[in-house]
Amino acid sequence: MIERIFDYRRARKLADDNPAEGLGKWRLVISRDYYYLLETFQLTRTGPPLDLGMWVFEPDDDVGPTTYQMHAAMGPHCRGRRAIYSGLTAIEWMYDNTDCNEILASVPVHLRHAQRIPRAAGLEFVGVQDDIKLYRMTRDRFRNMEMSA
Repeated sequence: MIERIFDYRRARKLADDNPAEGLGKWRLVISRDYYYLLETFQLTRTGPPLDLGMWVFEPDDDVGPTTYQMHAAMGPHCRGRRAIYSGLTAIEWMYDNTDCNEILASVPVHLRHAQRIPRAAGLEFVGVQDDIKLYRMTRDRFRNMEMSA
């Protein structure tokens, strides 16, 4: 389940527990303009949900007012297909609940395993810049994927 959170302590814990290789600490911005979407799983009916991973959507005003950079911090229980499904659910949440029209994802070239997620989720490869692979998903592309599925 994807939920937007405003509890930045939960976001900080996930970011600190799942650092990106060679990229150092996350810089969490406390702002209503940023969207922190948490992937949770209810392990038991009565217990608290388990935080599996986090998607962060950061406004990219340099590109356009409805463009967001997508970042991820996935825990060990949110890998492979679950991470792809989670990413698609987060993208759907953004398109259903915000004015977002384009999502950009930047993945360092040296994180080969992480390259699979945007490709498998249907993001379009844009190119390489400064050892970073760039991917994008427009609202129209996403909606066309939904219709053909």
